[in-house]
Amino acid sequence: MGNAGTAPESAAVTVPRFLVSQEALQNSSTVLTGPELHHLRVPRLGIGSDLVLFDGIEHQRHGVVTALDRRQAWIHFADEDL
Repeated sequence: MGNAGTAPESAAVTVPRFLVSQEALQNSSTVLTGPELHHLRVPRLGIGSDLVLFDGIEHQRHGVVTALDRRQAWIHFADEDL
């Protein structure tokens, strides 16, 4: 019967990336609001979702959505600056 409907084992899972201000990357966590929050909702990310935030210049951080409501999303960084 095969593996109909399943992804090939070689398919890479990509972590969503979001452009933020440099200030958003400076602490152990950050809060996204406004347009940044909207972009997070488009791919339907929720609590526990992995993501990468980057400043478009030279810094990026791996984070996890720890809380989410209609007005903001809380991101905890799981690393130091990548």
